[in-house]
Amino acid sequence: MSMPSIICHADYESKGEDQLEDEISDLQIDSGAGTCDCEDMPDTLGTRLKRLRKEKKITQTAMARELGISQHHISALENDTFKPGLDVLKKLAAFYDTTIDFLLFGISPENHLMKFVKNPETRWLFQIFLDASPALRERIEAMVRLLIPQE
Repeated sequence: MSMPSIICHADYESKGEDQLEDEISDLQIDSGAGTCDCEDMPDTLGTRLKRLRKEKKITQTAMARELGISQHHISALENDTFKPGLDVLKKLAAFYDTTIDFLLFGISPENHLMKFVKNPETRWLFQIFLDASPALRERIEAMVRLLIPQE
């Protein structure tokens, strides 16, 4: 078992308060066994929130200010020790430009739509589009626009 990271006075001066708060939160996720690697963690609301925040390169403190809630609340959400109410879920979904379904269940908006596509051929085409790279998606969209006149 690895030893927890130690944050010293020099770290505080060089990194700043916001970054250290995030590191302390990371340590809390793994019960003192070092920092959290979310890739190895189960896909929960907390790990999705943390991953989204890290992708935006924003600290918990900055995010808390943006959403009008406390940094402690953000930390508790990311550590799965507190479940958000609907109003906070709405704020989080809007902030991350995603859906509440994705935050709670990990269901991407595209995969959610697949439930409603009944025709097997259409499902196959839709899946090809979902699996395509962004560049290929642009090419597919351009071809469809050529085939189907826009009004």
